Amino acid sequence: MSSHTPKPRWSRRFDVVGRIFLATGLLLLLFTGYQLWGTGITEFRSQNALEKTFEARRAPTPQYSVPTTGEVAGRITIDAIGLSKIMVVGVDYRNLERGPGIFPGSPLPGHPGNLAIAGHRTTFGAPFARLDELQTGDPIQVETAEGSFTYVVKSSPRIVAATDVQVAQTLDPNTTTLTLITCHPKWTSKNRLVVEATISVEPPPQPTATYPIASNSAVQLTRGWFDDSGAWANVIGLAGLLLAMLALCQFLVRRFKRKWLTYMATLVAFLPLRLLFFTQISRLLPNNF
Repeated sequence: MSSHTPKPRWSRRFDVVGRIFLATGLLLLLFTGYQLWGTGITEFRSQNALEKTFEARRAPTPQYSVPTTGEVAGRITIDAIGLSKIMVVGVDYRNLERGPGIFPGSPLPGHPGNLAIAGHRTTFGAPFARLDELQTGDPIQVETAEGSFTYVVKSSPRIVAATDVQVAQTLDPNTTTLTLITCHPKWTSKNRLVVEATISVEPPPQPTATYPIASNSAVQLTRGWFDDSGAWANVIGLAGLLLAMLALCQFLVRRFKRKWLTYMATLVAFLPLRLLFFTQISRLLPNNF
């Protein structure tokens, strides 16, 4: 007759707490992996699709019309830091996940005014990861279906407060400038790293043409952690579903003999749900994080 001494209540509670901490640590580890590599895969696929759209608009006969928010704007190339990305119009989280985004209200490339472009520095392909390496005189090529324009970095990168929205605005409508914006330091949204450039060859006088203005463009620049309140409901709901799925898995494992089958079925359902959960958490991060 075997004697089995039940665990004290406090021991069982510590066991539960330990499991929770272990699951939380594993989830954080997976989320870090998603931010470092998973978001890059998402951006890579988006860039491929944007590239096809851009090439279709350029050849054989350029079909140019002013892009609206969410549409392909052109290509930015900076050889000094190995950057070549297709740009879109818009700086909300959906557009910046696809590539560098032009602030709505900015002038078209080559037109008078300040062309402001934001981009991720650590996630979603990190197009602006090496922005701090740019030096005075480095060329920046901006290509659209309308033409190709070269800007030249006029000074070393500088750091401004996240609330300094003027860097994305046109202060002198008579000059043709370019401003690149990303977060600083890396992995934070405390400040903004800014690179300013001027066009190398001033184009013939022409009227200013701008991308359609979005009402929240300036707000997007100042957004930090947890600013997208609309994501909270999705995050909480998906977290509840994940917990319920794990609880159901434990229940089924205790009732059925084929434990491996239960684990496999749970894993198949868990992976896509976890990916969706991570995408919603990303909405709580700064836009050009």
